[in-house]
Amino acid sequence: MRVSGSAHSLRRAALLHDLGRVAIPSQVWDRPGRLSAADWEAGRLHPSYTECVLCRSQALGGYPQLAGMHHARLDGSGYHRQNRAPALPLQVQLLAAADAHQAMICARPHRPAIAAASAELGAEAGAHRLGPTVTAAVVAARPAANHRAGGPGRPS
Repeated sequence: MRVSGSAHSLRRAALLHDLGRVAIPSQVWDRPGRLSAADWEAGRLHPSYTECVLCRSQALGGYPQLAGMHHARLDGSGYHRQNRAPALPLQVQLLAAADAHQAMICARPHRPAIAAASAELGAEAGAHRLGPTVTAAVVAARPAANHRAGGPGRPS
């Protein structure tokens, strides 16, 4: 997998990573309580839709794949591609950790914000789903978010 290698590319992909959410009905994202299996599967497709939309533009270069892998996990449990650690460049790992942390600190219709988001992120790294180095970088970069839970947000 070739992913463009600059911080500029990572920033752009981070800004575009959830574009595919618009292809999922808002009822899925806004439903209180546990998501049904069908809703969960529909939501899991949003990274694929992000890639499809971004691939339409030649000007976006390596952004589509990078943006579309924001739910990647080192152990292959992420979606939509289920790639494992050797196929996950550092940029993908960083985007995945940042996205996971942001999702944790935001309240959702089906759950409140996770007050101990940093600890939860550390647990993901301890379980080898997220990289420990990128996880530590995300936690260090978000000190205010580590102590503040809540605020607006939607599932990532």
